[in-house]
Amino acid sequence: MKKSLTDKLQKKVFFLIMVTFVCSLSVSCSDSSGLDPTATYTITFDPNGGIGGPDPMPAIYGTPMPNLSGQSAPTKQGDSFIGYFDAPDVGEMYYNRDLVPMFDYWDKIGDTTLFAEWE
Repeated sequence: MKKSLTDKLQKKVFFLIMVTFVCSLSVSCSDSSGLDPTATYTITFDPNGGIGGPDPMPAIYGTPMPNLSGQSAPTKQGDSFIGYFDAPDVGEMYYNRDLVPMFDYWDKIGDTTLFAEWE
């Protein structure tokens, strides 16, 4: 027996309602860490032995990288600032020496510290 279009539509609507209900019962339907990718998180800029640098900035996963124009790069006597990285040593560069973002969109969920690198 052929199912009518109405029967198929009702099953799809029921499925969507059930998925919505199950997600509303869980801590988060986004990822297993319990962190919400739609929340606003804070980027902290660690001068990593230097002084100064940008103020903490808000960031949301998947949105354009925070703009650091108008902020100052950190300084360290005897060294040149290379950029901000996601690890104190040998991480991935997120902002270059001119504080220009290296990516189009922010890719971290949760509060994050970026570390100055020096040469």
